[in-house]
Amino acid sequence: MNPTVKPSIPESPDHRSWRYRPGALALLLALALAPIGGWAQSSFLTAALRANTTMTYPAPREDHSPVVYLSLLDKPEAAVLQLRDTDSQVSNGGTASAMFKGRIGLLKAYAFASQPYCCTIGGELVTTGFSDAAVDAGFGDTVNVSGAGLADGTPVQYRVGLRIDGTLSSPTFEMGGHVGVYGVAEVRLEDRTTRDIVTLRWDASRQATGLYELTLNTQVGHQLSLTGYLNVGANIDTEARTARSGEADFYHSASYSLTPSVVGLNTVGVSGVDFAVSSVPEPDQAALLLAGCGLLAWHRRGVKRCGPR
Repeated sequence: MNPTVKPSIPESPDHRSWRYRPGALALLLALALAPIGGWAQSSFLTAALRANTTMTYPAPREDHSPVVYLSLLDKPEAAVLQLRDTDSQVSNGGTASAMFKGRIGLLKAYAFASQPYCCTIGGELVTTGFSDAAVDAGFGDTVNVSGAGLADGTPVQYRVGLRIDGTLSSPTFEMGGHVGVYGVAEVRLEDRTTRDIVTLRWDASRQATGLYELTLNTQVGHQLSLTGYLNVGANIDTEARTARSGEADFYHSASYSLTPSVVGLNTVGVSGVDFAVSSVPEPDQAALLLAGCGLLAWHRRGVKRCGPR
């Protein structure tokens, strides 16, 4: 099969509409959960996972698009590690899968999509289709600035940290949108009284993994709103030339932390999560970790079998 041959693709009119916009679903879920007048003294954890596979040719057309949602507002479960996943497959071998694991202060996500090469044999078109997977996750919490024996109104600072680790398969983009892989993380810390805000948006396609920090000036007696988001996705279609699959692997961690300028200042949110404590795998989640690692290994074997033509 000659990869330079460009067959005529009978593409669905809504092909591009399946592509995810990073952060869109997590943001919509967060806004839907936020009570009128703001979410002071509130917390939330949201996630939206989608694994879409479509075969447009040969007939009959196949579409599989399972979607899984997680929405926790002011629930104790939001402070405990949650696990969600979904996957789909069509007859021509196209696959997609999405996984989320996280709690308030810790977000992990994985997305994988694959499609066979679209080609002609003896002048006949063999197969066409597309796959995409995405995870949009977010959390929010409220931290009261108090403690250390300081009086209300005392100026203090909080340093918010985002530690991110993960990888994108290559290439991350192909002209025409036939391949797309992304990973985006965000952190935002706001003083609810003064409305002062520090925010950071991290993009895997342009920035290295590691620790990123921002500092916010505030006062004892104020409230801080801390929000974080992690959005990953992969999409590919049968017309792609440079790859047969895409993978956004951020199932390691995106952890969020708070460090006060004065020892003893509060770092515990209304959810009960202590943002001063480094995020580590929880012992009772060992089985989930093993299951997740096994699934990732299975996908990677598939990638090696279906390398670029």
